[in-house]
Amino acid sequence: MIQTYEVTGMHCQGCVQAVQRALSGVTGIQSVVVTLQPPQARVEMPQNVPTEVMNNALKSAGDYRLLK
Repeated sequence: MIQTYEVTGMHCQGCVQAVQRALSGVTGIQSVVVTLQPPQARVEMPQNVPTEVMNNALKSAGDYRLLK
């Protein structure tokens, strides 16, 4: 399954890389593509990973948040 989320808090390519690294480390996520324009993350996973779990992982990377 592929889900696309809006990402808040990103301002530069460094933010994009931080979000991508944080989400890539979440168990159950196969691949992640993060873009700045538009600010979104395209997440591929075999089963749904709760948004709350991904947002908890993002806390370690900075002030970022996923919105459905």
